[in-house]
Amino acid sequence: MTRTAFPVTVAVVGVSWHQEIVASVREGERCVVEAEPDNPFDANAMKVSVEAGQVGHLSRAIAERLRNEGIDKLVGRVVAVLGSETVGLRIEISPLGAEDTSADADLVSDVAAPAATDDEPAASSHPAMGWVKVRSSGRRLGELVGEVGAKVQVRLGSGSVVGFPRALVEIEDTDALLSA
Repeated sequence: MTRTAFPVTVAVVGVSWHQEIVASVREGERCVVEAEPDNPFDANAMKVSVEAGQVGHLSRAIAERLRNEGIDKLVGRVVAVLGSETVGLRIEISPLGAEDTSADADLVSDVAAPAATDDEPAASSHPAMGWVKVRSSGRRLGELVGEVGAKVQVRLGSGSVVGFPRALVEIEDTDALLSA
C-alpha cells in the first residue's frame, strides 16, 4: 500500500448530527482530527472537531487507511462549507509535522481529484472564466479552474483548489452573465 501524501482534502461525514456547531463554521477555520479508539461503532473512527466542538468524522475508508498507517491525529482547516438547510464540510488535513507532498489520488479519489499544477494542466479546462455553484441550493462555491475526470476543480475563497463531483455542481459562465 502506498503511504498517503499530504495534505489531502476530504469530506466530513456525520455532520447532520452536529448541525448546531457546523452551521457556525467558516472557511479557513482550523480543525483537528483525532482517533476515537473507544467508538462503539468503529474502532478506526476519527472524529473531526473545530474550536466550538465536534462536527463529524472522517469516512470509514479514509479513517481505516490513516489508522493502518499509524496516524492518530491530524490538523487542518475547513476549505468548503456547503449547503443551506443541512450544512456540509470539506477539510484539508495533514498529520502533525507532516511535510506537504503531492496529492495522493488513491486515498481521496472518491472525494476530491487533485488540483492541476503548473507542470500538469487540468484534463479539461473551460476557456471562459466561470463560477461554480451547488446544484441544489444555488450557493456559489468559487471560481472555475477546470475539470479532471468527473470532478470540477474549484478555487475557493481561501485560495485552495478542491474537486467536486460534476453531478453536484453547476457552472455559471461569466461571459453569458456579462452579456445579459
